[in-house]
Amino acid sequence: MSAAVPDNVGDLQKIWRNLSPRGLRAFDRKLQGPALSSRGTAKSPGDVARARLQHLFDLACPDPDPMRTAEDFARANQMDVDGLTLDEIHRERILLKIRWALTDRPSGWLEERLARLDGEAAVRRPAARRR
Repeated sequence: MSAAVPDNVGDLQKIWRNLSPRGLRAFDRKLQGPALSSRGTAKSPGDVARARLQHLFDLACPDPDPMRTAEDFARANQMDVDGLTLDEIHRERILLKIRWALTDRPSGWLEERLARLDGEAAVRRPAARRR
């Protein structure tokens, strides 16, 4: 199973609520709040869309909680990378890079995970080409 896929029904239900038209409207109202940002300027539709995307990516590929499951513990400590295929590494790198680009302050785990996946892909790529 890919590390970026939510592993419990609660996560999937949250994502579905945010993707359904009714859930998106409610989510937009929560995001927009007051018509002015903290700096006193009007929020642009782009800001609202970016916040929605950031929230969806946070739900789709969250930082692991090492106390929740053994898989989350292994992922939090980068112990699962050796078991991933090159395609799984590439998929996770894409999701995490988009999440990194959307956030103002990425977590330490996110930056560490990206560095580890980039390094592992660089090591495996030449081996895959030789075959």
